[in-house]
Amino acid sequence: MKAIKIFLALAILSAVLALMFSCAGEKKEGPQNASGDGSPDLEEGANESGGKTQDAPNLPEMSFGGAEFRLLLSGWSGVDFECEEESDGDRLNDAIYLRNLNLEEKYDVVIKTVRLDNFDVFGPSSDSYRKAARSGSDEYDAFFGIQQYSLVDSMEGLNVEYNESLPYVDLAKPWWDSGILEVCYGDKVYFVSGDITHSTLGYTTLLIFNKYLFNEQGLEYPYQSVKDGTWTYDKFVGIIKDLARDLDGDGKMDYKKDLFTIAGWQYEVPYNFHTVLGGNEVIKNKDGHPEIDIFSEKSIAAIDKILDLFSDYGGFYNNKNYGDDRNMFKERRLYFLDVRMFEIERYDFRSMEDDFGMIPHPKLDLETPYYTQLVNNNVVTVTTVPVTNTRLEMTSILLEDLAYEGYRTISPEYKEVLLMTKLTRDNDSADMFEYIWGHRTYRYGLEAFNNTLNANVIGRGDRGFVSTYEKLTAKAEAEIETIKEFFFN
Repeated sequence: MKAIKIFLALAILSAVLALMFSCAGEKKEGPQNASGDGSPDLEEGANESGGKTQDAPNLPEMSFGGAEFRLLLSGWSGVDFECEEESDGDRLNDAIYLRNLNLEEKYDVVIKTVRLDNFDVFGPSSDSYRKAARSGSDEYDAFFGIQQYSLVDSMEGLNVEYNESLPYVDLAKPWWDSGILEVCYGDKVYFVSGDITHSTLGYTTLLIFNKYLFNEQGLEYPYQSVKDGTWTYDKFVGIIKDLARDLDGDGKMDYKKDLFTIAGWQYEVPYNFHTVLGGNEVIKNKDGHPEIDIFSEKSIAAIDKILDLFSDYGGFYNNKNYGDDRNMFKERRLYFLDVRMFEIERYDFRSMEDDFGMIPHPKLDLETPYYTQLVNNNVVTVTTVPVTNTRLEMTSILLEDLAYEGYRTISPEYKEVLLMTKLTRDNDSADMFEYIWGHRTYRYGLEAFNNTLNANVIGRGDRGFVSTYEKLTAKAEAEIETIKEFFFN
């Protein structure tokens, strides 16, 4: 009876998914279409109706004799795996549940999850992982941790290298996000991301705008500009430059009372704009080595533009209390809000009186071929495997199949059902998802520059930021040498 139930449930789910559009998962190089206007092409492995046609992974038929597959979950990654039973109509829940159940039956394993963190507390799961790996204790087969900790853990020797140790994980497949490889060096990969954790899509950053305020000013919604490839920084500031208002007339702009143009959280908005405008603190050079890029012409120009947002164009830089800018948006005192995708549901923006729309951040200029959206590295989940793992063949098979099934069944549900029906109020915003997700990128700064952009530059309105970074250069270069020694020696 159990087998029949699984078969019928999977058949129903497959029939539903056949009617749905696919999720634009992997980061692709180059423009999204031949004209370079920023509009999305069909992704590789999709047919004209948008259905997934990518071949299944070439995995051996194996039985692991009822072994536990032990997953340690950090932060918010519990939503990617923890579904104990089928629901009464929650299609995303059921897709996760059926994926897990299918793999347990297919390989005769039991997926066991341990989660020590919650939505507001990070650290216990990472501490448990490090303690186990350092002590040689084989407690976990895989860890779904936080990107910002992953490089340090890898350089401590806590994680296995994918290409060397996990033979069945094929990082060239679309269910693994190629963007994460940009923050790995050389040919060594110690942490990955992709459809194995659908919440990765939710950590993608974007802008939302208040339609009531746009209508009040007779402004055109930016949707068509995004589709035409003309949604640039200059067009963006051309809209917002004169919109801020001192509502109580006291001669001072107060974020608790007055109307601002754009806002975002201090640890997110400067890095989001710096990235989409072509800047970075560290890049990979032609040899794959890390290299300081903060002094490049593009990086310096991008920082100047961000400073302009919060000095000349009526922006509010929220380095006060997390959530204040979200409340401003709900209270009709903000035209644009820089936000992560999943927060639209978490902060219940759909319950606000005003309608809102979703769009990507503006690109640098018309010559920029596509919209680049940063995946927030402070919280986004990556997959690592501890050096204490004694079952690497089993682990690589199960990770690859979990990612493939996530790509085939879960990510489409997350996009089509959860996001398009629960989070948006119009078809135009739904159309924007392809632009927001189509070229997701990741960022990994140097510890030497930690909090420099947000706290010391944008937070202080520091126009002399070049000298601020110059004082940290020697420390940054020493850190780069340590990274190069680990990855290339």
